[in-house]
Amino acid sequence: MSTILCDLGAWITYASRAPLQRIPKDEADRVLREATRTAAQVAAVRELPWFREQAPLARVLGGIPEGDGIPVPLLCREGSGHRPPAGARARTVPRNLEEAPLLRVVGADGLYVAAPELYLLLRAKDLPVPLLAAVACCLCGTYEVRPQLDPPTRLGVPSKLDVGRLRRFASDLPGNVTGAAALRSAAAIAGPVMSPMETTLAVLAAAAPGDGGMGLPAPELNHRVELGVEGRRILGGQQALFVDLFWPEAGFGIEYDSTAFHDGRDRQLRDKRRQEACDLLGIEVVPWTWQLVSDETACELAWRRVAGRLGMTPSWDERTAVCRRMLRGALLGPHAFW
Repeated sequence: MSTILCDLGAWITYASRAPLQRIPKDEADRVLREATRTAAQVAAVRELPWFREQAPLARVLGGIPEGDGIPVPLLCREGSGHRPPAGARARTVPRNLEEAPLLRVVGADGLYVAAPELYLLLRAKDLPVPLLAAVACCLCGTYEVRPQLDPPTRLGVPSKLDVGRLRRFASDLPGNVTGAAALRSAAAIAGPVMSPMETTLAVLAAAAPGDGGMGLPAPELNHRVELGVEGRRILGGQQALFVDLFWPEAGFGIEYDSTAFHDGRDRQLRDKRRQEACDLLGIEVVPWTWQLVSDETACELAWRRVAGRLGMTPSWDERTAVCRRMLRGALLGPHAFW
């Protein structure tokens, strides 16, 4: 008998940093065949120390009141006949999915979790593409968001999913797998982001206008730009620049500056030297600040300038304006999506 966590259960397992080990396809197929969903399994998972430690995060993300049990969604193969326990949500892996990647929870006999790319495919049934892309960025990025907890954001944590693996998984999915098209769209936006604001800007840039985005080509995220001899000299031996959002074909990028309100002399000097190095490379990197991003009208105008730099003219009508406002609200909020 195997227990496979998915949905919110999988998300808080990733956040717990429980030791996870990817298993080969033949073993994953066997685990799926043996997977069951019983009340006893749910109760056993809830008693795991690392699962209990993540209860505050689960309650915030799921909007779960104190006194209610944390949902433990379990996964099995479609057509297995195993019904979930009363009141518990369950997922099934589609029969036409050739590979269902799973991770073993090391030290917990018989306990597995959907690998992040499979997690995203299953969540594609519930989330619109922009939020699915934002969740994918969280998994591919090096930060963790913990709304209403202390600290609310952790930076510099290990990535949970390689963006190349995600895109290969999405591109290899048969067209008749539910959620495949949405996952491919989300994977095209996702990348190795380092902060919630990078996720926000990437999704706002590349999501379709009907979904609230600008409909721009997906930028490369944290793009590495190699410096020449003169550029290295200007920047004190630094070998490369990293640009938050970069469109290589246009030689244009955006750098979010979270410290722009600090206008000390050292900061100004560093910015000037960085600009000189960019000028040598023939690229343009525009700094954006919270003051700009938080002002809806100013941000719309800034995006229009970006579109013009990319040779595009964004459309605007009442419907797209409403969609953009809704997406901004979700992305500029506490990132309580999963």
